[in-house]
Amino acid sequence: MKSPDGTEDWIVYHATSGIADGWNNRRARAQLVLWGENGLPSFGKPLSTDTAIPVPSGSGIFLAEHAGTAEGGGLLFDSLPLGAGAAQQTPLLLHYRNATGTDAALRLEAHGGEPV
Repeated sequence: MKSPDGTEDWIVYHATSGIADGWNNRRARAQLVLWGENGLPSFGKPLSTDTAIPVPSGSGIFLAEHAGTAEGGGLLFDSLPLGAGAAQQTPLLLHYRNATGTDAALRLEAHGGEPV
């Protein structure tokens, strides 16, 4: 798949960590695909699930500490880039941590519209 800005190719796949896992214990993974001079993809060696990977080019990283405060005390990001194409969609990956041990709720609004 292409990165949001269209400059990189990525492979998304699932794999196990152990040779005896078979179809069990599979985890989703993503990795940058490089291209050889012969035009063939070079997938490289599969990365460990403990390996941090950079985000795809054009994804951007928006941290809570850089957000404004929305009405009601939530976080407000003024502008997130839209993806290319007619659909103007962009993937959103939300990392969170709830160390309270209790249930937590998330409300997400796009373009000031209805929660999604």
